[in-house]
Amino acid sequence: MDENKKSLAIARIDRAKELYKTAVYNLNIADYKTVNNRTYYSLEKAITSLLVLEGSSPKTHKGIISEFNRLYINDENSTFTREDLNVISEAERIRTASDYDDFYIASKSKTQSLLDNGYMLINKIISYLKTIDVLAPDYELL
Repeated sequence: MDENKKSLAIARIDRAKELYKTAVYNLNIADYKTVNNRTYYSLEKAITSLLVLEGSSPKTHKGIISEFNRLYINDENSTFTREDLNVISEAERIRTASDYDDFYIASKSKTQSLLDNGYMLINKIISYLKTIDVLAPDYELL
């Protein structure tokens, strides 16, 4: 495996964990729109940690989702599913509304659901990166 790609993948998954922890902090202070933003970006970093290994570096949010779909969902990868694609797609939709729609009301329950789904998918990505020897076996989940 290319060591530069591996190093970048590790840096991205580390950043995904940092962003997720920021989302959790903001949930505790009831700043739901910020939780939505940080959860989406934590997922984006986690997914781009996968994409870099394939030599893919999309420049847009939609491009990242599309490449995840193409490389990890449509090729019938047994690790990732359509449900995982739905998690990142929904996170992107909610993040966009939270950031740009002045009248969007971010509810606690929807925000908690997004955070829970993000937790699941990021840990799934971490586990996958361990199985392909990008991350050490003792690398901690969220």
